[in-house]
Amino acid sequence: MDPAPDGTPASKDFLAGSLGECFVPSIVYSNIVAYNEEMFDKAPTKIADVFDLKNFPGKRSLQKKPINNLEWALIADGVPASDVYDVLSTEEGVQRAFNKLDTIKDSVIWWEEGAQPPQLLADKEVAFASAYNGRIFNAAVNEKQPFEIIWDGQVFELDGWAVPKGKMDKVKDYLRFATDPQRLADQAKYISYGPARNSSLVW
Repeated sequence: MDPAPDGTPASKDFLAGSLGECFVPSIVYSNIVAYNEEMFDKAPTKIADVFDLKNFPGKRSLQKKPINNLEWALIADGVPASDVYDVLSTEEGVQRAFNKLDTIKDSVIWWEEGAQPPQLLADKEVAFASAYNGRIFNAAVNEKQPFEIIWDGQVFELDGWAVPKGKMDKVKDYLRFATDPQRLADQAKYISYGPARNSSLVW
């Protein structure tokens, strides 16, 4: 990988802990919950509000996988964010998360593709939807949809490059190009995700 413009080695320029033996990060984004502000008189502000059917009625849309949903369920049930994974490491903790999800399961529409949550919110089929923050930003800013993001409980995530075993000469050339500071900075012009290198933030 190319060093940062000031000479900082790539191993120290990428976000701490993000580089792996078989993975080079590219973008940083969040899994969040958003809502259609036209469906509420009082704005929800925290992840627990997603589980509050009395004060915030309506359908919810959640991604059809356990990650994020289990964490949010525990936070909504009173577990501090810093303790979530300790709690989830026990059978009792996993059951506690599922018990909390059970309180809204009859109001959940499950999604599998990233384009679904903004559409469900726009059509008012759901009041809340978990989503990738870039999808909601695009809908709210570029398409003028009345969406707001609940940043409470956001889940940090990385996308990047993984290389299967094989000939590496051209692959290494491409990875060097695709993950240099300028290229990662350029991505942020097109989508509201952050670059995975600290030096990319100066552009």
